[in-house]
Amino acid sequence: MAEKMAMVVSTNAIDKLITVFNMALGGASMGMEVILFFSFHGIELLKKDKSGDSYQKPNRSLEKMMAHPKFPSLDQMVMMCKEMGVKFIACSQSMEFMGLTREDLLPVVDSVAGVATFLADAGDSKINLMV
Repeated sequence: MAEKMAMVVSTNAIDKLITVFNMALGGASMGMEVILFFSFHGIELLKKDKSGDSYQKPNRSLEKMMAHPKFPSLDQMVMMCKEMGVKFIACSQSMEFMGLTREDLLPVVDSVAGVATFLADAGDSKINLMV
């Protein structure tokens, strides 16, 4: 059985999201099962219709780094994660509070589940992180 990494993603700050995806890609490339549980502000990334204020803006140094032609966009990082088998779970309670349905989310979302379901998955994870 593969080792497991579970992360709670509750931010829409670009610098933190980049960290989440770098960690997820690193774990997946090491053969780990990686589960990302998106709650509250983290769900902004998973919405089909994103407004201009969906993300917390990066600082100038990060903006400069992100402008580098080899630096992947958040959308590219999401697709890289999906190609590596990373699971995306949207928090059902957060969605309810935000007035969202499954149809409001991008197809990269594997499931909508509650905290108890995530905790059952995370219980046997070698690495548990909250960002």
